[in-house]
Amino acid sequence: MLDVKNLVVSYGDVEVLHGVSLHVDEGEVVAIVGANAAGKTTLLSAISGILPIKSGEITFKGRRIDKAPAHEIVELGIVQVPEGRLLFPFLTVKENLEMGSINRRARPNRSVSMGEVFELLPVLKERQNQLAGSLSGGEAQMCAIGRGLMAKPDLIMLDEPSLGLAPMIVKKCLDLVLDMKRRGMTVLLVEQNVKASLEIADRAYVLENGSIVMEGLARDLVADEGIRKAYLGI
Repeated sequence: MLDVKNLVVSYGDVEVLHGVSLHVDEGEVVAIVGANAAGKTTLLSAISGILPIKSGEITFKGRRIDKAPAHEIVELGIVQVPEGRLLFPFLTVKENLEMGSINRRARPNRSVSMGEVFELLPVLKERQNQLAGSLSGGEAQMCAIGRGLMAKPDLIMLDEPSLGLAPMIVKKCLDLVLDMKRRGMTVLLVEQNVKASLEIADRAYVLENGSIVMEGLARDLVADEGIRKAYLGI
C-alpha cells in the first residue's frame, strides 16, 4: 500500500532523514520505534506532505505522492493523527470529529462514519457535546484518533498515541490499535513504548539518528538481544 524509497528530509542545512526506505502492506500494523529525535515524526510528516522531501520517492497504492500537497494526500487516503492530539479545544467532541470529515472523500459519509467511530470509541458518544479542551488525556487521544478515522483513511498513521498517558490508559490506547487491525485497517504506528508496540505490530522498523538500522517481524525484534538492551532495558 505504501512504499518509501531512499527518503531524505532536511531542516534547512541539517539532514534529518538519511535515505529511509520502508513499506506497509494492506491490513498490517507496522511500528516505527526509536529514541527521541530519531526522526520518527519527521518521517510521518514527510509522508503526509507536511514537510517537503529533499530526495527519494513515496508511493501510495501505486501512485507517486512525494510532490503532492498535504490536502491531496488526505483525499487519497492517508491520515496522520499528530503527536500531542492538536484538538480544537473550544469546539465540542462532535464538532472535532466533524472536522475530520471535511474533505471531499469523507464528507458524503459523515453520519455513517460518526456512528462507526462512536461504536469503536463509545466514550466519544458519551462526551460528544463536551468541549474538547475539557477532556482527560486519554479521552483527548481517543478524540484525536476518532477525528482521524472520520477522514475514512486507507492508511492511518498514529504519532505517539500513548505519550503522556497513565499506564492503564496506554493499554486501552494500544488495545484500540489491535481493534482497528481486526476491523481490517492499515496502521503505521510511531510509539516510544517499544515493548508494547512490538507486541501489537506485525512488522517493525528501528529508526536511529535518521536511518533505519533494523527491520523485521515484530516478534523477532522483540526477542532480539540488541533491541532488548538498547530499547527495552532488559
